[in-house]
Parts: sequence; C-alpha cells; structure tokens
Amino acid sequence: MCTAIRLHGEPAFFGRNLDLEYHYNEEVIATPCGFDFNFRHTVAHGGYSMLGVGIQLCGYPLYYDAVNEHGLAVAGLNFVSSARYRPPINGMINLAAFELIPYLLSCCKSVAEAKEVLPRVNLTADKFNSQLDAARLHFMLADKNCSLVAEPLDCGMRIYDNPYDVLTNEPPFDFHTQNLTLFRGMSAEEPDVRICESYPERERLPLYPLSRGLGGIGIPGDLSSPSRFIRAAFGRLCSPKSKSESGALSQLLHLLGSVAHVEGCVRVGDSFEKTVYTSAVNLNTGTYFVTTYGNPRPTAYHLSEGASASRGITCYPIHWDMDIREPRRSVCISTDDEHR
Repeated sequence: MCTAIRLHGEPAFFGRNLDLEYHYNEEVIATPCGFDFNFRHTVAHGGYSMLGVGIQLCGYPLYYDAVNEHGLAVAGLNFVSSARYRPPINGMINLAAFELIPYLLSCCKSVAEAKEVLPRVNLTADKFNSQLDAARLHFMLADKNCSLVAEPLDCGMRIYDNPYDVLTNEPPFDFHTQNLTLFRGMSAEEPDVRICESYPERERLPLYPLSRGLGGIGIPGDLSSPSRFIRAAFGRLCSPKSKSESGALSQLLHLLGSVAHVEGCVRVGDSFEKTVYTSAVNLNTGTYFVTTYGNPRPTAYHLSEGASASRGITCYPIHWDMDIREPRRSVCISTDDEHR
C-alpha cells in the first residue's frame, strides 16, 4: 500500500509513502552518469545521474523511487492484482519491472519525453534473482510541470495524464478518476445552505455551521486505496502554491501524513502495515528528503554529491531511529542585574 503526490509551486515537489509490514533496511542510493545497468533485454542510451530510495544488491540499485539530474522523478507503487507482465516482444523495449525506473531516468529528461517512450515498453516477469519475486507495480512519473501514470495491464502499457497529481494502489487509475467524480462537491469553503433555498425568505430554516471544515464532509477516512486517493487528491488540489523549499516540503509531508498508516490499524497476518518511510524530492534541485516511521525529522540527501562520485553507486544510510533536537539554552537576566 502506497501513496504518491506531486505538489506544484516554486519549487515543485514529488513524494511518496511506502506502506508495508516489513522493510529491507532501505538506503538512499546515488547512481552517477554513465552507470551500466546491464538491462536484461535492451540497451539504454543517456546515462543521467539519479538519486532515490531502494536497496542495492551486488552493486545494483533496486529503486523504489528516484529522481534524475534533470528533475524527472518516478515511483513504483504496489499493483498486485492488476499488473500483467509478458514475455519479451520483438520491436518493443523489453524491461523487467525493476528496470523501468532506472531506464526512464537514464534516458528521459522530462515527463513529456517519458510519455513518448512508454508506449513502446513491455514489462517482463524477470526476477532480479531467485530470492526476489518480480514486484507487481504501477508507476507515477512527475517533473516540475506535470505528472502521469503508467500501468502494465492485459492490453499492454496504459498511460494516463494525471491532473490530480496523486496515485495510490488498486484498482487501476481509471477507476480512481471515475470514483473521484462522486466527491465533486468537496470544498475548502464553507458550504452554502441548499436544503431550503426554494423556501420563501421568511420561511428559511436557521441552519448555521457548527464548525469550520464542513465543506469536506464525506471525505473517506479509512486506509483503503480508493479512500486514500480521494483524501490525497482533496488535499493536493486545495493546496496553495508554495514559494519556498521549506514551505513546499512541509506541505507535502503534511499531505502524505494525512494518508499515512499508523501501526496497529491494518493487520497483515501476525504483523501490522505502517508507513515505513516517506520521501519528498525537490524537482528543481534534486534534493531528497526522507522521514521514517521511527524518525519524522527530515534528512536531506543531495543529488550533486552522488553525481560527482566515481562510476560506482554511493549508498547513504537512512536514519530509522528518533532524532530529537534539543533547544539551545537561553541566558536569563534577572531584574536586579538589569538595574545594576
């Protein structure tokens, strides 16, 4: 279970929650320009540098989400029931699911360029190794101008423009867009009194607002994918444009926090799903910010540092444990001291 959101503004941001009942001690991984991903069925051209969250095995970065030096970001989200992978097809760009993020970020500078490539992509069921099954995913792409969704379905790769700048999990994206129409009356404004507008003025009912926030009555509060999509879309579409990095980061983290999983609320066997980490990337600078369930204080990682490294990948640890800032002590001057 996951949620991804693109936030417009100056700067633009893109982020996601990873919601699972386990994790693999993920790291932030920087891949320099020209890194050879050794794709199973195709050859990439471009080799842009990238930075993101994932795991590295045998010197290979397996990205969950990442951004490249040109400000294109991609995240893979669970899509277990609907994802369909096929054998390699002649004339197509055949990629394993774990290869799609690095392929797009190696070759494309923008969502517009990726949109030209994706119709020719065929995702195969290749595993990375015998211990790792092929993750069943769909993908959200974002840059500072727009976002889109790519889903591997029975009919092949479906690509959708994403004016809502939000993605969750099952069902497919076209369901979420239709479902959102049921909530078209949601608003950040106080709702008008409509129930008695046909009454003569002297007979109108005295219906006064009991509190602020009544425009959002009916927004679902559960943790299912359709409900998280509605809640995230409402928050994203109501968000004002930020004019600073700190303001945009704060807003995005709050939006993702509104759909985060609290441990204990979603049982999976003997465990509970939770928001393992939240990432947020500045699409203008490539700076990656990461918080975790145990440490909500953001840690910043910089694309430029990894891009200037050797031709190998660079891994940075994620801070999983609580990091509490202690305030500086101020010096108090007594009234007696002031009059001496």
